[in-house]
Amino acid sequence: MNRRLRFAIVLALAGVVIYFATLRVSTVPATSALATPVPGEEQTSEERKPIEKATPGAAPRAKPFQRLDGCRLIPNRWNDGDSFHVMTADAREIIVRVYFVDTPEAETAYRDRIAEQAAYFGISSTQAVEIAHEATAFTAQRLAGTFTVWTRWRSALGRSALGRVNGIVIAEGEDLNEALVANGLARIYGTRTALFDGRDSRAYLARLHQLEEQAKREHKGAWRFTP
Repeated sequence: MNRRLRFAIVLALAGVVIYFATLRVSTVPATSALATPVPGEEQTSEERKPIEKATPGAAPRAKPFQRLDGCRLIPNRWNDGDSFHVMTADAREIIVRVYFVDTPEAETAYRDRIAEQAAYFGISSTQAVEIAHEATAFTAQRLAGTFTVWTRWRSALGRSALGRVNGIVIAEGEDLNEALVANGLARIYGTRTALFDGRDSRAYLARLHQLEEQAKREHKGAWRFTP
C-alpha cells in the first residue's frame, strides 16, 4: 500500500471518529446542564430530587390538638384574664395564653399597649386598667374548679422562663373566650386557629363578634363606659 493510500485511510478514519463524537455530545439531555452546581454553592439533596406534582392534601397538616382534662389554676401574681399558670392532671406546670382574645393589661408600665387596648373599646387607659383587673378576677372565678385545656403546644412567646402555649379553655362546659367577650372584658384580637371541634376560625370569629355586639348593647364590661 503506497503512502498516499495510507494517508487517505487515516483521514477517513479520523473523520468517522469525529463524526460519532459530535453525535454523542448532541444527544446529552439539556437538563444535565441544570444539574451542575453553581460554583461556591452546595447543592442539597432536595435540589437533586425530581420535581413532583402537588396533589390535594399534600400540604403538611397542623399539629393536632391535645386535650388536657382535670387542669387547675395556679395562683400567680402574673396571671391575668387571658394568660395564667396551670397545673395539669399529671402535675406539669404550664402557662396558657388563650387564642383569639386579648384582655387589657393591668401593669401600667405597658402604656402603649394599654392605650391600644383602650382605643379598641373607645375608653381611657385608666378605664382599660380597671377592666384588666375585672378580667383577671373573672377568669380566676371561672377557673376555680377543674377545667379542660385544648392545646397544640404552639409557643405563645411571653417573658416567663417557663414559656407559654396557646390554648382554648373550657370550664364547666363554657368557652372562656366566649365568656370574656360576652361580658365586655376582652377584645377580639390575637392568634387564630382552626378549632378542636372541626370549626374553622371564621365561624368561631363570627360567634365572638355576635357576643361582642350583644355586650355592647347591654353595656357590659368596658362597653359600660361608651355611649
